[in-house]
Amino acid sequence: MIPFLIITSVILIVVGIIVLFRVFSAGMFNERKLSATQVKATVIGKRMQEVRRGTGGMGTLTHYRYYATFDLGNDDTIEMAVNKSFSERFEVGDTGTLFFKGDKYLSFK
Repeated sequence: MIPFLIITSVILIVVGIIVLFRVFSAGMFNERKLSATQVKATVIGKRMQEVRRGTGGMGTLTHYRYYATFDLGNDDTIEMAVNKSFSERFEVGDTGTLFFKGDKYLSFK
């Protein structure tokens, strides 16, 4: 009886892992299939988030995440994680063409 339960449990775990892998890989595959979108946009906000991480008794490491909010027109806005150079080059009010794929920022020109 016990070997049957163990075998059944192992089979269910393996099947669960396979199903989860397929679900996640399908989502990533679909995002890769998306073509890049380009829209006229205006930077309406920028923010920086400080992220601290403990290093196991060796102090803390600090790094920053940068975000920009874009007005896409027709009352549509989107906030995206951007790189540090974006944050340094562009100011609120700058207008240009926003390139993105899904929810991933590509560039702003």
